[in-house]
Amino acid sequence: MGNASSQQATTTVEFKRNESNGPVTVSMTPNMLRSLRGLAPEASVKGKQSLDDVVRAKVDRELELQKQRKLNYEKMNAEILLRDADDLLRRQKIAPLPAVKDEIIVKEKALVACYKSNPNRSLDCWKEVEDLKAAVLKAQRDFFVNASA
Repeated sequence: MGNASSQQATTTVEFKRNESNGPVTVSMTPNMLRSLRGLAPEASVKGKQSLDDVVRAKVDRELELQKQRKLNYEKMNAEILLRDADDLLRRQKIAPLPAVKDEIIVKEKALVACYKSNPNRSLDCWKEVEDLKAAVLKAQRDFFVNASA
């Protein structure tokens, strides 16, 4: 196959001149004759194969470039996503809840004891309820004052 393209047939044309120097010999390839006639030159088998090889190599190179671009794009998106997630976590980080004050625990135990000692008369525990509410309100105010400072 490779040999056929290197052994192109040539056409010999002789031109006679009026001078005494003799005939002039001109050799032309079939592709040259085709081009003189205005036709497209014929591609040789080797030329077609090399053209196919060039096209295949270019397609492979482009596919590899596209694959690399896609990987870079995905890597960049993953990095952006991780950075955004870290930012969200940092912004949404909840401050630890303060410990319940001993005063509230004492008031709560007093209220529970009152309810247990007066199972049918829960309204008798209004003083303990008010004390607990006041202690919780004081703790909330302290929390917000400390959080804003």
